[in-house]
Amino acid sequence: MVNSFADRLTKEWLIKPVVTTSKTEEGEEIEVTIPNIMFVRNRAFLLELAAYNPKGNYDRVRAFGMLMIYR
Repeated sequence: MVNSFADRLTKEWLIKPVVTTSKTEEGEEIEVTIPNIMFVRNRAFLLELAAYNPKGNYDRVRAFGMLMIYR
């Protein structure tokens, strides 16, 4: 039950939109909406997320899920 709760929190966080500002080529600032997953820089974590299934051994995904519960 804890792992499925962590999985749900992880999914919600990864798809949660973040509004940020960006500059166009002309120099004007615009607001853009980007999901949190685009800010993840750890390639190994992203590869584990892509291959994830609940019965496998995915330490990074489990650790991130525990972080989401802690938050």
